[in-house]
Amino acid sequence: MNLTLSAQENYFIDSKYLTALIYLKTNSDINKEIKKFKNQWLKKEKVKNNNVEQFNISKFISYLPIPDLKIELNDNYSRTDSKLHREKYYFDLEENILLQKLIPNSQSQLYLLFSKPIDNYLIAEFMINITGNEIDMVKYKDGPTMHLLFVFEENNIVKEVFISRSYYH
Repeated sequence: MNLTLSAQENYFIDSKYLTALIYLKTNSDINKEIKKFKNQWLKKEKVKNNNVEQFNISKFISYLPIPDLKIELNDNYSRTDSKLHREKYYFDLEENILLQKLIPNSQSQLYLLFSKPIDNYLIAEFMINITGNEIDMVKYKDGPTMHLLFVFEENNIVKEVFISRSYYH
């Protein structure tokens, strides 16, 4: 399922983005992890006692390496060879303004950044936009990040999500 902006423009949203977003907004375990990350790094930001943490979606789609996890993604490719992954799947930064329209903007400094879906997985990161300039956050990554690896079933339903954390310098 692809949503199109208009006949003239070539923007679309892969259904994996939508499915991942629904999963993030409805899974209580994932929401606890987002809340922990947010509480640790955004102490100044008011954290409401909502069941669902507020965040913004970046309009930029960026190559993201597979998080440092010890898992098999499919029969042919093991996570342990990140150099091979970069050589095979690297792409330049892209902009898709439809991504920001999927959920209402909030005052949160927490942003969700997606990569392109590959095979049956999608990589995303939660980052903190300290400067208020979204392109700087994406191009010059600095600070804490929460990596998410979504693994999908054949029908693009989230099968499993793996989480890791790191700090960009």
